Amino acid sequence: MSDYTLLVCPHDTAKNPERWFFLTQYLSTILDAHVSFENYLDFAEFHANLDKADIVYANPQDCVKLNSEFGFIPIFRPAGMFDEVVLIMGEDVEATGIEALQGQKVAGVMDMLPTKIGLSVLDKHGIKPAEMVDNDSWLAVVNNIIQGKIEYGFVYKDTFDGLSPMSKEMVNLLYTSNEQLAFHCLAIGPRLIEKQAILKEKLAGMADDPQDKTILENLEIEQWISIGQEDVDSIRNIITSYG
Repeated sequence: MSDYTLLVCPHDTAKNPERWFFLTQYLSTILDAHVSFENYLDFAEFHANLDKADIVYANPQDCVKLNSEFGFIPIFRPAGMFDEVVLIMGEDVEATGIEALQGQKVAGVMDMLPTKIGLSVLDKHGIKPAEMVDNDSWLAVVNNIIQGKIEYGFVYKDTFDGLSPMSKEMVNLLYTSNEQLAFHCLAIGPRLIEKQAILKEKLAGMADDPQDKTILENLEIEQWISIGQEDVDSIRNIITSYG
């Protein structure tokens, strides 16, 4: 019996990592193999072990990395779930639209995809900030906005949604993107290419089977949506265009 390894983005295992074991059992059944779930709590460890994985549920940037560097094939994304960005400003800043960013300093985490998505939105509207100010984390962006060190900032939407009510009250939300271009993906490595057809067939039908649907519900995934190389290339284009 073959052995395969499943890795999952640390953001998605921070809470209730045990729910991924049910998907592991399902994959073992349909592959007629032993699939083990290795849970890494931080990205450094996760990235260091990507070359040992056969199936990975990855964030958009890591999906591109897997495809480019390790020959992984993206096969599915979760329905209706996209990585988006919000634009926030200080609570005393008066602005009604993103046009306010013209010629302004804007905070962001420059090596992260949501900031690049934000820059692509500005670009489409012909808006040129005077300077992009790099921050170490999304929370650093929020804190600098709250402390009045900078007026505007890009923040990953999932991070903003997870802020405490008190923190949200200390900033104003100016804009939320709806580009629907970036997403987490389920990708398979070279050793599973020959199993691609059965994986696509079974995973695509999970939402139609009551028992399998429960596995998806535990992962807060409605259903798997098929994706291809062109979808990953679109993410790669944003990364390289605003690198």
